Amino acid sequence: MIDVEKFREKRLAYQRKYVAKAKLAYAAFIKHFPLDPTSLADEIWKDIEGYEGEYQISNYSRVKSFKWGFPKILKPELCGVYLAVHLLLNGKPQHFSVHVLAARAFIPNPENKPLVNHVDGNKLNCHISNLQWVTPAENLEHAIRTGLKKQPQGLDDPRAVLKENQVLEILDTCVPGDKEFGTVALARKYGVSQTSIWRIIHGKVYKNIPRDDDSEKS
Repeated sequence: MIDVEKFREKRLAYQRKYVAKAKLAYAAFIKHFPLDPTSLADEIWKDIEGYEGEYQISNYSRVKSFKWGFPKILKPELCGVYLAVHLLLNGKPQHFSVHVLAARAFIPNPENKPLVNHVDGNKLNCHISNLQWVTPAENLEHAIRTGLKKQPQGLDDPRAVLKENQVLEILDTCVPGDKEFGTVALARKYGVSQTSIWRIIHGKVYKNIPRDDDSEKS
């Protein structure tokens, strides 16, 4: 069985470590954040939808306010690991991630994907060239590929199909080529693919299950 509490503790510990690193990166980033509205020659500005005439977002994900009667760049804050700003509408502040505002303004989303991804994995790099619309599955796959998240292994993976006692039975009983205890038969018995049985036997998955390292099964 999956130890849900242990899995949650690992996830929270990873999140705390990740946020701590983000704070250090943000401190270095904000020292060089340009507050001059005219400092970037190739910058393009567009009105933020719903805030026309009051706020604009650029292709660099800088946010410009006109509420003081002159253009002013808003200094973004760190919210978790993302850059964010508060925009006022009828005197009420609303919180927005700057990369989402930029994607909505500059990047087409014909498939109506719900999430905005940072291509290089750097959450502080919010130029539109580093942003893309993704599905939750695409977002998770990208996070694992870029090392932002670790791929859960074996019983720690919430998607794990087999229980510990089933994996142990497979390791104990598998006889390659046997009609009753070969990979094909075991795959049929446990409702998984033959490849899954092979990966279990060779230690490619369920790595946290104790096994005999001297096994000669192949």
